[in-house]
Amino acid sequence: MTGEGSTTRRSRRRAGGSGAPTPASEKRGTVGRDPRRKVMVALAADLHRRLRSEAERRGVFKADVVLDGYRLHAETLRGEHKASKPGIALRTRRRRAVEDATQCQLYLTDTERDQIDSLAAEIGLSRSDLVSRLVELELSDTGRV
Repeated sequence: MTGEGSTTRRSRRRAGGSGAPTPASEKRGTVGRDPRRKVMVALAADLHRRLRSEAERRGVFKADVVLDGYRLHAETLRGEHKASKPGIALRTRRRRAVEDATQCQLYLTDTERDQIDSLAAEIGLSRSDLVSRLVELELSDTGRV
């Protein structure tokens, strides 16, 4: 049901009244020429709330907090995996049941998504488990546990 004055998720109108849809790059940004795309992960509701608060405090997107955690803690997670399971390649597990799980939208470039997926596969976690772990580590670094 789209009328003259209604908007949809795909075509939100600009505040200036031009009627043209807002480009995706303007809504969520781009990195170089690589556009960010929506990636869904499941997080515990409390962790999602804390991630949102931290992103607002920093003035960045939630994905930027996750990527900061990746940059700072990827090698630590690889080291923990190698120390606990030397020489064992793990199959990605299904996510453990989280009682209060919520869907979290992150806007990542294809390269960023591939890096996260690669690390998750390497250490035998699902994407959601890895993102949860990265957010927990990043929040603990900032004292926001």
